[in-house]
Amino acid sequence: MSENSPSKFVERKVEIVDLPLPDGARLLHPERVMVRVAGHVHDIGAYCYASRSPKKRKANRSAEVTLQSFQNHRVPQVLGLIRTLSKFLTVGGLRPYTVHAHCEFLKNLMDWADRNGHVQCLAGGANTYDAYRLYAADVEDGYRRQLFGSTNAFQKQTYNLKLLEALTGLTDLAKGIRLVRKNGRESLGTEPANLHDFAHALAINEALFKGLTDLVLEQKPFPYRLQMPASLDWEQNYLWVFPNSQWFQSPKRQGAPEAHRKVYDYRNGRLATEDAIWPCFQGKTEHAKRFWARRQIELTQRTLNAANINSRSYFRLRLASVAFDSFGFLFLAHTGVNLQTFLDIESDGAISDGTANQGYRVIKWRAGGKEVDVVVPVGFMPTLRRFMELRRYTLNGVACPYLFLARGITYTQTPGKGDPQFLQSSYLMMRRIDPELPQITSRKIRATVSAWFISHHDASVTAKVLQNATATTLRNYNAGTVADQVVEMTMVLEKIAQKAQTMVVSAANVAEGAKTLNEGGVCSSFGQPRPLFEDPPLAPTCKTGCLFCSKRVLVAGEGDARKVASAAFLMRRLIHGSQSHAEYLPLIMKCEEDLGKLAAFEGCAETVDRVKKDVYENGNLTPYFADKYQLFLELGVL
Repeated sequence: MSENSPSKFVERKVEIVDLPLPDGARLLHPERVMVRVAGHVHDIGAYCYASRSPKKRKANRSAEVTLQSFQNHRVPQVLGLIRTLSKFLTVGGLRPYTVHAHCEFLKNLMDWADRNGHVQCLAGGANTYDAYRLYAADVEDGYRRQLFGSTNAFQKQTYNLKLLEALTGLTDLAKGIRLVRKNGRESLGTEPANLHDFAHALAINEALFKGLTDLVLEQKPFPYRLQMPASLDWEQNYLWVFPNSQWFQSPKRQGAPEAHRKVYDYRNGRLATEDAIWPCFQGKTEHAKRFWARRQIELTQRTLNAANINSRSYFRLRLASVAFDSFGFLFLAHTGVNLQTFLDIESDGAISDGTANQGYRVIKWRAGGKEVDVVVPVGFMPTLRRFMELRRYTLNGVACPYLFLARGITYTQTPGKGDPQFLQSSYLMMRRIDPELPQITSRKIRATVSAWFISHHDASVTAKVLQNATATTLRNYNAGTVADQVVEMTMVLEKIAQKAQTMVVSAANVAEGAKTLNEGGVCSSFGQPRPLFEDPPLAPTCKTGCLFCSKRVLVAGEGDARKVASAAFLMRRLIHGSQSHAEYLPLIMKCEEDLGKLAAFEGCAETVDRVKKDVYENGNLTPYFADKYQLFLELGVL
């Protein structure tokens, strides 16, 4: 392929411009402009070229284009796009993240238009009418073929509709077009996180926040021993922190051969010795290799000394940023607040000494400008106060209105609103600590908090905590977990023991393929529930609990005895007053009744007594209930 081939994709000279544009800003070369909004960079100027590479561009690098495909008529149109996106932020009052979404969907439109010969789609008039009509039809066709869901189809059509109307001045662009409607029935809502994973992630973030905040604010010396949770099941539950780009190393990776090439000894919290690392250096003789090993150790020691002397070294600022991300995860988990609402919280950093529950008022733009109150629970107040100290350290006298802020990749830039991608950064950090930990998004955090409140209260209370309409809470945050939240969804219900006729069978008589139930027992016809009696408080649906179902069958033996006793143990711990006593006592009685039926089965009495003593006195629960017990401890419920 020759250099002049029209199919050759190349990068071009570009400049990044922040949105919104300053007053009076002039853009002399729109074809070079990449816009930055909500921390994301979009190559808008590339739309001046009709031929663009489908390859994903590198961060902050221009999209690859065919230079010969430059379209002169697109230059003023692209300039108009940039100014329209800027006005969305200023005049239109849209959030930066919403404008970022506009840029994402605009790319989808422009790629489709240039692929299908609609190079004048931004020109206005009949050109824009025709292009949008065909684009909307193509999106609907993709939806009908199940290439994407109704929500994505709706966003592709409506986001580009609003942008094209604002750009061209057309007001009836969608006239005669049947737009795809969002179908809420396509999704059962966000599934809460696995309880063990959620509690584990909380414990890791608490350890990171507390330990790194102490390191930064109290100017602890490097190497610093960072205590980690016992749930990691390491031989030694701590990490050694060094002032290095790789500031820690997981014990699971410390045995790898490459670890011996490091000057930092992550296992023992010190610098490596010359004898340990000299074979890793290049040289013709052992003497030469030892020289370079000593040299590297000396340079590393200087870096270590400099970081210990400087209270605001780059490494301390970086670790303060890691602690910031961990605090963000903890704040979302303890309040159940929406991610964008959290990022919008403003604060001067002061908390009165007498404040038991700190509150913040935020405007929720997606709810039509509704004001919502975010209340920090009393158990989380010590963490919030400590965070305020870390926030003052990070700002270093510079003013910033936002509670959760960011200072760029050098941690010294002008502070601004926190990046919504901080949870992704936090997750990548946690994956380095525990590679098996699944990602828990902001919606999963919110759904997990919602599931807990729903299991202990009702949907109206949950909606008040989440600052949502009750219908929204039930639709989006009530999907249930894989384990179905059986215990939580039943423990607040009355009349659990009423007319309960649980059958007990031997293990040999369990039907083949029967599903094992978390609360004890099996079900040979899972998915076809049948209530124990007429009009139960909650009809069994195989998702909201099996204690109301006549098809639940206990299996005589230690397994079900321990499950039932574990459930009773947990519910006894949840009794905190007369109301909870009245709610949980019937369920505890039901568990005792089930244990009695198991004990009455031939040869099971001794086993049941032994299991009850082991559970009630020693706390040896089944993994399912142990996970729930740990979660309640983490949330401060017990």
